[in-house]
Amino acid sequence: MSSSRFGWAAAGVLAVIGCFHGASVGDAGATADASGCSTLASSHVLVQPSDTGTAAPPAAMGGTLVAGSYHLASTVYYPAALCTQTEVSTDLRMTLVSPTSGTIDTITISAAENVVSETTRFTASGTELTLSLVCILPDPSGLTRTAAVFPYTVGAAGELLLTTSDPGCGTSISTYVPDGT
Repeated sequence: MSSSRFGWAAAGVLAVIGCFHGASVGDAGATADASGCSTLASSHVLVQPSDTGTAAPPAAMGGTLVAGSYHLASTVYYPAALCTQTEVSTDLRMTLVSPTSGTIDTITISAAENVVSETTRFTASGTELTLSLVCILPDPSGLTRTAAVFPYTVGAAGELLLTTSDPGCGTSISTYVPDGT
C-alpha cells in the first residue's frame, strides 16, 4: 500500500505526525466549505514536542472512548524526533455514534499561524483507532478519503493518548486532555 506523509499537518489528524494509507472511505461528506471542515475553534495554546531518550514507547492499552472536547497537552518522541519539530496548538471534538465509532473534528495551528482543519470518522477495536479522513483543509497532497490506524490509550483522568509512527520523524505519543483540565 502507498502512504502519504503530511508533515506538521498531521498535527491536524489528532495532532500527530503520521501516515495515511490509500483506503477508500466513501464519498459522503468528503468536501467542506472554504472556512474549514468544522466550526471547531482553536485554543491557541502552543505545545512544544519533546524527546524521551528511551528506546520504546509504552504499549497502547485501548479503553472506553468519551465524547467531548480535548486539547493537545504534550507530544513526546521515543527515543527522539528524526525531523525538525515545531510548536502546534491542536483541539479536537469527539462525537460518538456508538461506544466504538464516531467522528473527530480537529483544528491545528502552528507557531507560524498555519491552520489545518480536519474531520475524520473512526472505529475503535482493541487498542487501535482506525481513522478515515473525510475532510482536510488545506489538502495539497490529496489525503481526503484515506485511512490510517493509530494505537490509543484512554487514561484514568479521561486523557486520550495516540501513538504514531512516521518513518520520516519517528514514533511519538500525543496526549489530549479533556477541556477544563
